[in-house]
Amino acid sequence: NAIVHPAFSDIDLDAVDNYLNDTGKWNNTEYTKHTIAGKIGYSISDATEIGIAANYYHNEMYSNTFQNNSLPYFDEENNVWSLPVYTRDYVDSSGRSWRDIFSNRAFYWPEDWRFNVSPYFTTSYGDFKIRISTFYIKQRNNLEGYFNQNYDIAQMFPNSTNYTGNVQSIFEETAYGIYIMPQYTLFTNNTLYSSIHYRNENHDKFEKPLDATSPLATTLGTNEYKVQYMSAEYVTVAIEDQWDINTGAGMLFLSMGISYDAQNLSTLHVYDKDTDSLTSYPKMEGNAHIWGTHDSFNPVMAAMYEAIPDLLKIRLACGIKTNFPNLSQYKDIGDDILNNNEEYQIKPETIYSGNSGFELLLLNNALSFRNDYFYTKVKNKIARIYDPDSAYEKYKNLDGMTAQGIESTIKYKASLYTIDIECTLNYVYTYARNDAVTSLTYGKRAEGVATHQFLAQLHAAFPTQTECIFWATYTADQIVYVANTSFDFTSTSFSADAYDTVQLHNPLMLSIKLQQKFLHHYLLYVTCKNILDDYAADPFNPGPGRMFYIGLNAEL
Repeated sequence: NAIVHPAFSDIDLDAVDNYLNDTGKWNNTEYTKHTIAGKIGYSISDATEIGIAANYYHNEMYSNTFQNNSLPYFDEENNVWSLPVYTRDYVDSSGRSWRDIFSNRAFYWPEDWRFNVSPYFTTSYGDFKIRISTFYIKQRNNLEGYFNQNYDIAQMFPNSTNYTGNVQSIFEETAYGIYIMPQYTLFTNNTLYSSIHYRNENHDKFEKPLDATSPLATTLGTNEYKVQYMSAEYVTVAIEDQWDINTGAGMLFLSMGISYDAQNLSTLHVYDKDTDSLTSYPKMEGNAHIWGTHDSFNPVMAAMYEAIPDLLKIRLACGIKTNFPNLSQYKDIGDDILNNNEEYQIKPETIYSGNSGFELLLLNNALSFRNDYFYTKVKNKIARIYDPDSAYEKYKNLDGMTAQGIESTIKYKASLYTIDIECTLNYVYTYARNDAVTSLTYGKRAEGVATHQFLAQLHAAFPTQTECIFWATYTADQIVYVANTSFDFTSTSFSADAYDTVQLHNPLMLSIKLQQKFLHHYLLYVTCKNILDDYAADPFNPGPGRMFYIGLNAEL
C-alpha cells in the first residue's frame, strides 16, 4: 500500500531481504568510551566540610540502523488517508529519499565528550544543617550522518564519501547552577527539609562543511558556523516535613511536601541562510502563574507503617511531577513558534503517580517479600512523531497514557560458610494504554512497553574482599504497530483498524561483574554485560551487543 519513489521502487534488495529474514548479521553499534571521576573533600571541623567532585568522559562511536517508515497517516484536516509517499524535496545523489520505506542509516560520532565539576560545602550548627553545591556541565557531540549507497548489502559502517547534507552537525550544551539544601530538626521525631535550585542551560548547534569544494563551503567557509542558539532557566523551591511517630502498636513514618517548579525559555535564535544571520524567534507563549514560560506546583506524600514490628510493613505513596520540555525537544519547532503553530507548541507533561503495598520480613529479616500496586497517568505526554507537512519528526504533546500494574520482589540474605550471599527475584506486570486512539498513537495499547519484566540477581561477597555480581533481565510481550494491508484506505474517517500489532523480540540479558578491593583504598572491577549477545525488543533499534568494562576506583 505504499507509493514508492521510482528511483528505488525495487524492494527486493539483498540487504533488505537478509535483514528482515535474519539471514545476515550486521554491526549495529561500536564505541570506545573512557571515563574518569574524582572527589576530594576537606573537613575544616567536625561540623564543616568543603570539597569538589568532577567527572569526564570521552567517546567515539559508530552506529548502523534500519528505519521503517511505512505507516499510513490520517489527515484530520482533509479527512483522507495519506499513504507513505517518499518523494521529499531533498533527495541524495543516488535518488534515495530521506523517507524511504526501509532505510539503512549510518552515523559516526568522531567526538562525544562531557565534563562536570561541582564544588560543595556542608556545615551544621545544633539542629540546623545545610549543604550548598554549585555545578558546571559542558558537553559536545559531533555527528556525521549517512545513507547507505550500496543497495546490495547492509553497510557495516559509513564510508567517508557517503555523507548527506555535506555538513557535520555539532551540538554543544552548557549548564550551570546551584543547589541550597537546608534542614532543621524541629523535634526528635520531626525534621524539616527544604531545597532551592537554580539552573541555566544553553544549547548551541554548529555546522561544518565536510567537503571543501562544496557550494556550502565556498559560501560559508570550512570552519564551524552557528545555526542555532537556545537558552532556558529553571527554578525549583521545595519543602518536605518528615515525622517518625510511635503509635504504641508500631512505628509510623510520614513524609509530606510540595515543590514549585518553573521553566523560562528565554532565547531562541535560528540561522537564516537567506540573510546569513541568526534570526531571533519570538518568545513562546506560556501558561506560567508566577514566573517563566511554564510553572507548576507538585505535591508528594509517603507513609510507611510497621503494622507488626519485624514482620509486616505497609507502604503508601502518591505525588505529581511535571516534566518540562528540554532544549533538544524545543529545537525542532522554531518555525512553528515563528508561525504561531499551536499544534507544535510543546507543553509540559504532568505525571500523576501512586503506589501501595506491603512487605513481609521472615527468618529474622533474612527473607523478605514485597508486593506493590502502582498507577501512573501521564497527561500531555511528550512524544516524537512524524509530521507529514514538513516531512520531519518533531516532539509533540499526545493526549496521554495510563499505566498500572504489580511489582513483586523476593530477597534472601544468608552466610554460606564465609561467603555472604544475597539473592533477589523481581517481577513487574504492566498494563499500559493510550488515553486516546488517533493517527499518532495508532491504537489503544502503548508501544514500547513490555507487559512482563523479570530480574534475577545473585551477589556474593568473599572474605578476600572479592565480590561477584550476576544478574539477568528478561522482558516479554512488547508490541509495535504496522499497517493493515487489508484496510480500505479510501475511507474518509479514522479507524484503528488501519493498523495491526506485531509482537517484538523477548530479550534475555545476562551480565556479570567481578571486583577486587586491595591495599585498603583501591577497587579493580571487570564487567561483561549482555553475555549472550542478545538484542533489544525492537530489531530496528537492537541496542548494543556484548559489552566489556574495566575500571579502577581509588579512595584516599
